[in-house]
Amino acid sequence: MAFLYVSDEMAYGKKHFKKFKDVHFMGSGNGNDMGKVAFDMALLVHSNHTIVSQGSFSFWSSMLCGGDVYTRYGIIGKEVATNSYYVSTYM
Repeated sequence: MAFLYVSDEMAYGKKHFKKFKDVHFMGSGNGNDMGKVAFDMALLVHSNHTIVSQGSFSFWSSMLCGGDVYTRYGIIGKEVATNSYYVSTYM
């Protein structure tokens, strides 16, 4: 098992997760270069499962990825994750 750390906050990840041997820092860390952003998204989409933050980038990556989605609240299913992003006043 390997964990891929993909973020525009690579320094934060290296500071807090470098002690874990199974964590690999793969993200470009550059949110201003669309080519690098696309690479990061493609990398996440081809993963088996996703651990997400509250950002939309990780949300969309997890929805396109397939597999399980893990949040700070625990594992969630695709239907729950998709429906929780819709606010009734916007529909």
